[in-house]
Amino acid sequence: MNRARTAYPRVLVALPAAALLGLAACRRETPIEPPKIVFGEDTCVQCNMIINDERFAAGAVVRAADGTRTRVAFDDIGCLLEFARVRPADALLAVYVKDYPTKQWCDARAARYLHSPQLATPMASGLAAGRTPQALEELRRTCAGELLGYDQLAQLSRPSAASPPLGNHPEGERP
Repeated sequence: MNRARTAYPRVLVALPAAALLGLAACRRETPIEPPKIVFGEDTCVQCNMIINDERFAAGAVVRAADGTRTRVAFDDIGCLLEFARVRPADALLAVYVKDYPTKQWCDARAARYLHSPQLATPMASGLAAGRTPQALEELRRTCAGELLGYDQLAQLSRPSAASPPLGNHPEGERP
């Protein structure tokens, strides 16, 4: 009889704990990590072009209005900038770019960027990313340009009367 009294409270504690674990397992959030892109098949969320060139790919983890997380992919850093420009800053939980020389993901906010009109990128942004400024030195020797930080890119993506916004270029015209 003593054994039955001690088993009953254990069951009362174990059942709610198991139910909470079950609910947590049902609501799996998208992890905060770069998107998995199938190059040559997946499309850019901004321009709907197929993502072909891994050197210029970008990605983000975005929190939707309902609180869910989504991973999105871009074919060009300029597309990422245009996407980010029209969203609240806190909606972008993480932002990633491919390191040009290694094609490995890196934190877009910590990366450095080469902006060069000589650099032929998928949507004509002329942007390549590197984990460090040194990562872009060889490319900079062949494509003269300016090294920038992530915060400086916002000025590049803003439309002006003189030129179209990044991610758009006149039809048939591409550097």
